[in-house]
Amino acid sequence: MMAGSPASLSGQDVGSFAYLTIKDRIPQILTKAIDTLHRHKNEFFEKHGEKGTEAEKKAISLLSKLRNELQTDKPIIPFVEKFVDTDIWNQYLEYQQSLINENDGKPRWFYSPWLFVECYMYRRIHEAIIQSPPIDDFDVFKESKEQNFFESQESLIALCTHLQELRTTIEDLDENQLKDEFFKLLQPLRPHSTSSPAGCSDSRSSLSSSPPPPFLPEPNLRGSPTAHPEDLLALPPPPPMHPAYCCTVVFLWVQLPNSALPKLEQQKSS
Repeated sequence: MMAGSPASLSGQDVGSFAYLTIKDRIPQILTKAIDTLHRHKNEFFEKHGEKGTEAEKKAISLLSKLRNELQTDKPIIPFVEKFVDTDIWNQYLEYQQSLINENDGKPRWFYSPWLFVECYMYRRIHEAIIQSPPIDDFDVFKESKEQNFFESQESLIALCTHLQELRTTIEDLDENQLKDEFFKLLQPLRPHSTSSPAGCSDSRSSLSSSPPPPFLPEPNLRGSPTAHPEDLLALPPPPPMHPAYCCTVVFLWVQLPNSALPKLEQQKSS
């Protein structure tokens, strides 16, 4: 008899990754979003006048309400602002409700699946912004995304250099060598056992404790056009686990001739 699927991670398991994410990290994300709006209040006023100021106050009020709902484990409420995905989100919320016994009430922050809760939180941030015209196109994460992207550039360059060198030898690698090469690229994405629990879902914390991948440059090689991939050993992993790094790993790897993924699949089928 086949065993059923394991229960979803949720915040009801005190001390777990999901619990610490919901208890600590998500409120911090909301606080940063509120601070970002407040720091741009003069910009909103200059661009939109009093309407911009009132919109900033409204968005902050909505995000503060969201943070309170989370921290007090209130029921997860449907979305009200009509948007392209509003119905889909509310349908899924109804599905979560259907999984709960009548005596347990409604889906709540610490008792619903962690992944759903975190995605829901980001969607509620978006709703708070689109409910606050004329600043409804403001991106509260723009600054951090740009900072993380530029901080990742050196590592991305080292990654590209390493893969360019690999193009010349990949035809001669066997299955195990191909796996080794691919797993080297994944090292910066793997949380290390010494990471603080609160940082497990925080890219900066998990990466700062991860072993460095072998192709990242030593500090004294930064900016050196003659740095060779075999010498790129000692720099810590990229500061953030930016999506640009993840996408670049996969995109560049599949560009290699007879790259690991199709080659390994071919060997497996034979």
